[in-house]
Amino acid sequence: MLVTLLLGAACAGVVSALAVPEESETADEHAATVADDDYVARFQRAQRLMGKGSDEAAENLLRSLISERPEEASVHHALGLLLQFRKRPAEAAAALMTAAKFAPTEAVIQRDTGLHLCAVGRNADGERYLAAAAVLNPDDVETSVGHGAALRAIRRMAEAEDAYRRAVKSDSNSVDAAVGLAACIVETRPAEALALIAASTGQWPDLLLVRGEALWRLDRCDEAVPALVAAIDAAPEGAAGVPYVSGAARALVLCGDVAAASSAAARWVTLERSLGGPTEEACFVLAQTREARGDHRGALEVLTAGPPIEEASADRRAEAKLLRAALLIRSGRSADARAVLETLTEFSAARFERAAAMRLLGRLPAAEFAALAPRPGRANDVEWIESLAAEMAGDAAAAAAARGRAARASRPPGEYPGLLVRPAADGK
Repeated sequence: MLVTLLLGAACAGVVSALAVPEESETADEHAATVADDDYVARFQRAQRLMGKGSDEAAENLLRSLISERPEEASVHHALGLLLQFRKRPAEAAAALMTAAKFAPTEAVIQRDTGLHLCAVGRNADGERYLAAAAVLNPDDVETSVGHGAALRAIRRMAEAEDAYRRAVKSDSNSVDAAVGLAACIVETRPAEALALIAASTGQWPDLLLVRGEALWRLDRCDEAVPALVAAIDAAPEGAAGVPYVSGAARALVLCGDVAAASSAAARWVTLERSLGGPTEEACFVLAQTREARGDHRGALEVLTAGPPIEEASADRRAEAKLLRAALLIRSGRSADARAVLETLTEFSAARFERAAAMRLLGRLPAAEFAALAPRPGRANDVEWIESLAAEMAGDAAAAAAARGRAARASRPPGEYPGLLVRPAADGK
């Protein structure tokens, strides 16, 4: 195979000349050398065509070369990169995977194949190629960063952290490595994550999102909100933008900025709708933010128009059912709410949503329900449910008092559903 020779030609623009036979060389050997040189020369011509923008001609020449030597990895690799540029991702993936099959020890080919598969959403497949590339060239920063991103996408976080730390060790000035590592640890070590990116000032969506998430986890919400809003503004359109918009929307909800969270959730739903969605989570967050702004009917419309609740995970089903019941209560439809609450009584006794349903149905005494308040993040949730119970009983004064207690317990915001009640100090 000419893999190494053609890789050199591809990367360094080596110009090949026809060989002159040495005295020890036979006629057949010389003919083979001339043929090889001609093959390399035509490969280099394809590269020059690519450089001049003659992409169709370059593609035709590369395919001709492949037809002559179907196992020449470098030509498949070049074709894959060209098809990437020509925005034909499925064909590019096929060409790159073929190249990787024929060149299992070429780190660049393994890396490029993995990066492309991840870029088109095939993270589990891409991770395997990037893992191979990392073994072949452990010091390559681009490989380590790409491998870390793939591992994050498939939720193998400890391995992702290792990959990013390898990238940081290889290049301590790599912003991509620092941001990736920060994203891996922001949930559990927000201060360390913030320190990693403190010197980076770019307006890239991944950097802005990690900064915002670290700040809100450190209860520095006033600083977090501008970074999260900027992350949304910088996010690309289409599928590539969804992780940034969705992550920022979730964090803005927890920061207590209802207006910004509502705008972010609306964009999230719009993005996913353009891709064939939206998902139940996007609809759920948009409904949350509408409820927080007092638009109960609008929130109900979002839930009704979204994917069926029964298709969601058990956690999301419980949360969405309780939110739907709350919206029905606040829309004056307590009888309809009771039917939804009855379905929640079938959930595990350990779930807060079941206890809330039992309280709203009058089957759990207030004192017994209040015993849940000392649990982390539940003080505002308990008061929020008590405000709904008072509304169902027609006691407006008690409902208002419970909402006030929930608001006072909501800084920092707790878990669902109490986060729907905002502290008065937010001015929202």
